[in-house]
Amino acid sequence: MREISTEQLKEILSKHELWLDSSGNKGEQADLQEVDLRGANLQRADLRGANLEGADLREANLRGMALQEADLRGVDLRGANLRGSDLRRANLYEVDLREVDLREVDLQGAMNIEHAFVDQAQRAILGLTDDTVTQLQQQIKHAEQAIQEKKELKKKIQQLEDNNRGQEDKQTEIDKLKEKLKEKTAEAEQVALLKIKLKNATVQRDESQDKELEDAIEKISNSNKDGSDTLKTYKKNSTFLM
Repeated sequence: MREISTEQLKEILSKHELWLDSSGNKGEQADLQEVDLRGANLQRADLRGANLEGADLREANLRGMALQEADLRGVDLRGANLRGSDLRRANLYEVDLREVDLREVDLQGAMNIEHAFVDQAQRAILGLTDDTVTQLQQQIKHAEQAIQEKKELKKKIQQLEDNNRGQEDKQTEIDKLKEKLKEKTAEAEQVALLKIKLKNATVQRDESQDKELEDAIEKISNSNKDGSDTLKTYKKNSTFLM
């Protein structure tokens, strides 16, 4: 995760605005990949078409922000204020929207929203189907990513401690990384439990589908004098049995 100063962020926003106004002939498209922007104030900022893949925007103020066609893949938006923001046609693959109020967010044409991490209330707002298996698969992937991030954080902490022994001015950064490591460790420890839940949910779904098929076959058999021919035709044409 990269860290940038407030001045650097302002410069990136200024260049991106010029890039937008000149249709790409001047300025520079904002590249905020893997940038730590937790708690940042980006109210009414214009980042249309910007690349924010993997950025950390937890608890950030994004109210009234323009994010049309932005690349938000893997962005952590938990607890962010998105009220009045515009995410039309943005790529929301594996973006974490939990704890975000989506009622005043424009998501028209947003891509991969079905792959976003959302809670039950948000699924209802977004009109997504309640598929337990899909949710568990997403949670497992998120937890497995946490395992990798945990390894990287441990390595970075060790490097900082080795390179900065006796330098108190670096202690704050080390403490922040340790806190994040603690968070990722908790997420990573959920993998085994989630996989068990996924297995059980898959079995339950398969059993439910088998029961539906049995009921359909029985209904066809009972409704015909000679149900055998109809049953054969049903089996032949049923896409469920293909």
